Amino acid sequence: NSLGSAYYFFGDLQHAKTYYQKVFKIPVTEFNSARFLSAINNLGLCYQQLQMLDSADYYFLQTIDFANTFSNEQFRGIATGNLAKNLLMKGKLDEAIPLFREDIRIATIYDDHGLIAGANINLADIYLQKGRMDSAWQAIIRARNEISLADQPQRLRLLFPLMSKWYSRNGKHELAVDYLDSTITATQKYY
Repeated sequence: NSLGSAYYFFGDLQHAKTYYQKVFKIPVTEFNSARFLSAINNLGLCYQQLQMLDSADYYFLQTIDFANTFSNEQFRGIATGNLAKNLLMKGKLDEAIPLFREDIRIATIYDDHGLIAGANINLADIYLQKGRMDSAWQAIIRARNEISLADQPQRLRLLFPLMSKWYSRNGKHELAVDYLDSTITATQKYY
């Protein structure tokens, strides 16, 4: 799992997949279940980044199944959010919404502010696409607060473009331009 994570961190997804797949050869126990769940989930993330969403779905569903077996609600929430992201990427917005809400519900139990922020960023994107401006704004505000609580400013590079779109669609063009500039700055700093 550690080697896979190192390759994943540096963007070498092919090598990361190879190491994550080796986890299936190890007997799973209560003792190593969290590492096992992490590896399967991360394998799904590799496929997600490679735009192989059906394969990613398979591993996220496997993560959920194993998380249920080991009563690990936290990993069930993480994998549910990743499955929701796949639905968003496939354009299945209505199907993604309840999964992101479930991700938020579980992440809230564990005070995982980063996950809450990420799910709200994705919900804001969906609501903007659907023209639900009030819901989009609520998700934007929650994401901004959770980013601060998580001390994960790198997530601003994903939030600022949504804020720019929101302001633009609400006729606040100066603020839209300001957040477009902020998007560029955040992207340069954190990508």
